[in-house]
Amino acid sequence: MDLTKIESALILSPKAFQNNSLFESLKSSNAKLIEASFEQLVNYKEQFDLIVMDDDQKSSKHLSRLFQLLKPNYCLYIVKLMNAVPNMAFNLRCNGFIVNRDSPDLIIAQRPVYSIGSAVMIDSAKKNTTKQIWSISPDDIDEDQIINDDDLLDEKDKVKPSVDELRVCGTTKQRKACANCQCGLKEELEQEEANKIRESSQNAKSSCGNCYLGDAFRCASCPYRGMPAFKPGEKVIIDTTDDIM
Repeated sequence: MDLTKIESALILSPKAFQNNSLFESLKSSNAKLIEASFEQLVNYKEQFDLIVMDDDQKSSKHLSRLFQLLKPNYCLYIVKLMNAVPNMAFNLRCNGFIVNRDSPDLIIAQRPVYSIGSAVMIDSAKKNTTKQIWSISPDDIDEDQIINDDDLLDEKDKVKPSVDELRVCGTTKQRKACANCQCGLKEELEQEEANKIRESSQNAKSSCGNCYLGDAFRCASCPYRGMPAFKPGEKVIIDTTDDIM
């Protein structure tokens, strides 16, 4: 802030910083200096270009009044003392000031050009929100990039599902049994799972070639564990019903 352009300044508690360089600069300028105490603030109706004070406990109680006495866009200078008020910058912001500087020896706070509680009109007129329709011309279509819809389906997709496959649980609304299933869907799903396991197990192939010899020669993951020995090449049916049901 250019102190040479100051026309009027209010000096509060001048004895606290008579030897301060800021105070000396104001005295050498052409500004109108008014020295006052905090108790005299209620007597002033004019606004000032600059207000200078220290940050003792008394000053923080008059920030709202100082905001009124300061011209918009002008500054309040607070010289910090040894017993500085904690959170002075926070208190300034709570009273409407904009803190431009917060150094160990000085706080500079500015009164904004707008007033507290000011309002502005918002143009709430409805604008044209019609979306532009995306369109392409025949010239934009590349025949090599067109996919035949039938190529996306295989024979399994074309098979009409049975009624049993479409049955869902009334609680979960899915083909998944609820915790207290009483409609028979749980048993049906378990049977389907057992059939899948049985179907896959019938096609099981021995990786070691010793499965037919019995458990003593079978590996830990052998699907024939627990079954008696059988002849090589003999078709063995693995019953997994007891494991599932």
